[in-house]
Amino acid sequence: MLFLWADMSAIPVDSRDPRDLHDHPLNKTIYGIADDLAFAARVRADGAITSPLHILPDNTVISGHRRKHAAIACGFPAVPVIVRYDLLDDLDIELCLVRSNDQREKTNEHKIREYLAVLKVEQEKAKRRMLSGVKASLGDVVGSASSLAAEQSGLGKRKTCEKGAAVIKAIDDAVAANRHADAAILRQYLHKSVHQAHKLLAAPLKKVDEFGPALDFHGLRHEPINELGVVFLFGMVAEQLGFAVEAIRAPFPDCIAKRRKDNKGNSGRLQSVRIEFEFRSSNFKAHKHDAAECDLLVCWTHDWPECPIEVLELATAIKLLPHS
Repeated sequence: MLFLWADMSAIPVDSRDPRDLHDHPLNKTIYGIADDLAFAARVRADGAITSPLHILPDNTVISGHRRKHAAIACGFPAVPVIVRYDLLDDLDIELCLVRSNDQREKTNEHKIREYLAVLKVEQEKAKRRMLSGVKASLGDVVGSASSLAAEQSGLGKRKTCEKGAAVIKAIDDAVAANRHADAAILRQYLHKSVHQAHKLLAAPLKKVDEFGPALDFHGLRHEPINELGVVFLFGMVAEQLGFAVEAIRAPFPDCIAKRRKDNKGNSGRLQSVRIEFEFRSSNFKAHKHDAAECDLLVCWTHDWPECPIEVLELATAIKLLPHS
């Protein structure tokens, strides 16, 4: 039986090293990763965790996941805890975890995932009652559990929760298939409206390209995220960087160009240069290119300090160029 500790003042408070505490897996399923930098900053300013975490005897956190992670981030050696010896049933534990977040600010995704968790608990409890001798059909069990879970979700009607559950399944399926752009679109619609997100399921999602962070450099709206982006950006700035491109080609190396020499007395001379394009400089090594056949590696990110040839990192080079 679930005991909700009505008289909190009578409960003994213990302490634990937060690094010894374990997150309950349901918390991540519903609310995501518990790390919250803004919350941790507030805890650091307060200097301590004052509200006790609720944990099971095996150190599994039931209430207080964000407090636990903030305490670890702040280096606190101990946090106050209440050990819930009253929670013996897995269903009661899961229900307690959800109810302990009643005051939390929640998105529609949080509410639907809470609905699914409560629905699972209520269905299992109803089946147990039915097996213990209470006469009811399986359909009645599922229906009543769904209505009860919807009532507790804060979203209102059972039909709204069922639509939201279909959206959550589509999001999880997209993430499992590495279709993160599709999942992001569904989440964006779900954040605004369960009904809008559900309508989106009726039509196939369009393939959405992924973009790098904002750049807004001479018409290039976003940073490169692949080698083709590096080639395009180099073409935009080659002249400003002192290059004259002779050829872009398929065989290694990718580009044949001439570069202005800036040695004293040779400012008007050009030097032939063989260029290979990579998104990251370390890709040159991964692709097993012959450094002896290349003079310059042009990349967006230079992450290979031991590179045996000259590297031009465009992320750094364009900072020295005018952006308009």
